[in-house]
Amino acid sequence: MGLVRRADNPDPSVVRLWVAPGSGTILCADERFADIFGLGTSEVAGRAFSSLGPDAEELDRLIERASGVPVEERSEASLSLETKLLHKFLPPVDVSLSVQYAGSATEVILVLNVHIQASSLAGAMMVVDHKSRVVYATTQLGSMLGFSARQVASMDLASLIPPPYSQMHAGFMKELATKPPATSCRAGAVVHLLRSNGVKVPVTLHLSTHDDGERLQHVVRVTPSSDAAAMDRARLVLGVDGSGIITRVNPGPSRALFGCSPQDMVGRPVRAYVNVFGEWARMHGEDASLLTALGLRALEGADEAWRVGVLAQGDRDSKEGDVGARGSSLTAALQQRNRVRPALLQARVVMADPEDEACAHSGSDGVPASGAAGPAVAALAGDEEEASLQLVLWRADALAAVVELDKALTIVKADAAAGLLFGISSKMMVKKDFKR
Repeated sequence: MGLVRRADNPDPSVVRLWVAPGSGTILCADERFADIFGLGTSEVAGRAFSSLGPDAEELDRLIERASGVPVEERSEASLSLETKLLHKFLPPVDVSLSVQYAGSATEVILVLNVHIQASSLAGAMMVVDHKSRVVYATTQLGSMLGFSARQVASMDLASLIPPPYSQMHAGFMKELATKPPATSCRAGAVVHLLRSNGVKVPVTLHLSTHDDGERLQHVVRVTPSSDAAAMDRARLVLGVDGSGIITRVNPGPSRALFGCSPQDMVGRPVRAYVNVFGEWARMHGEDASLLTALGLRALEGADEAWRVGVLAQGDRDSKEGDVGARGSSLTAALQQRNRVRPALLQARVVMADPEDEACAHSGSDGVPASGAAGPAVAALAGDEEEASLQLVLWRADALAAVVELDKALTIVKADAAAGLLFGISSKMMVKKDFKR
């Protein structure tokens, strides 16, 4: 009797091929070969090993050298090769090959250990055909979604996308030639896939195409993300003191959000970046009263949002732009449109211990904002706590909302983004007539 058990292979960056000496015919391969090179074991078995690489002669020479080693020298033989192997859907992969011997003295089998750099591992990935059917998936993606790789590779893409986007995605697939909106997975936005238990998994996607000789296929590499990353991609959180000076910004956003570096905003007045404060200051000679009014509304519990414009480079460039556009009102209008990014503004009052930088209460996911608020806000907040005003700027075109209606077009459910877009609390939208 004998015992057959699964061989342990703790190194995820190594896969093995069993090859016949002389002919170089592949006898079998690790199951994980499909995860790294896109070829299943049934597609590899029976092929010549040299067919797996762009340089077939180099691989043939390795098999020839390994086959010619005498029996008595095999235990100490050290044969290796730095080369590339082909991936079915991606560019060739850099690998390091080493040879071991198995079998007996009369029946020799070459064991090729394929070492892959961690940066070259495909990770969670799937391939989708022109009919939005998944034709290939890696084990890593299956584990992320609670399926086996074989199960994922037999599903429609819509089955992995939460509603209502699952019903809309077929239309998106027909618009791949157009520039994607900021909320699209093609633009790098954080989107969601569905686990087997119905839970949404936040991810970012990197898309490319592969021509299989008949039609284009879509190669989708999946990277885990978070809902916090999704918010940081769409929002800028500013801590503002009582005189309207920006004292802190949240660390997540990049320059691409509003066309200006968030770190450069610290120490400058908020009116240099948000147009409504600049207009208020020109009308009243100051903007502290507007900041105080926003703080008071926030303390009253008003969950409101206002549409504003964010100046891409701040007000410091306005004079230069005016000089360049003086001769043409059309040029001036185009420059102004390019400089101002549409945004949604929310105001929050943060209560913090003056001796502690961490906020005790925050209306924006605990992002701290330092500095004293206006006197009226501080008075309402109480003497024992220091109040600071927090302005949250959401990029308007980076928001997408879902509103559920019944057959009478009455709102039965609205997500938080819907409240932002309509300027009121999403809870207040429930049971309202959507037509109004």
